[in-house]
Amino acid sequence: MNTTDSEARALMMAVLDDEADAIQRQRFDELLAADAALRREFDELVSLKELTMNNQPQDPDKALWQSYWSGVYRRLERSVGWVLMSVGLIMLLLYGGWEFAREWLTSPDMPLWVKLGGVFAVIGIAILFVSILRETLFHHKHERYKDIER
Repeated sequence: MNTTDSEARALMMAVLDDEADAIQRQRFDELLAADAALRREFDELVSLKELTMNNQPQDPDKALWQSYWSGVYRRLERSVGWVLMSVGLIMLLLYGGWEFAREWLTSPDMPLWVKLGGVFAVIGIAILFVSILRETLFHHKHERYKDIER
């Protein structure tokens, strides 16, 4: 790209954006008169600018907005519901495990490492149970081939 091309491009953008002063505008007019390809490109850019400046986006229908927001609320509610259900199930399973193992954990004859191992095992089982239950329900609901018969 020679200096004239880069100068022409810079002047063209300045003129399009109404940032060119009188001297720059005169220089750009001289370049336009000398180069037909530059004139065509400038005319295309002017028409494109007019088209984009005059077109205004249409506001969507109220029904479309209501449908959109009901979908957002539905997804948000379900996500919060899944989180709360998972936390609640984990808490209930942990409580049940605690009640089951309370005597075992309070026994003075049992070493500490065995007690900790049992606690970690119960916590892990509770978390895995809830995770598997949630995943099974989710995949069953979103199974792509559940209506297909063999």
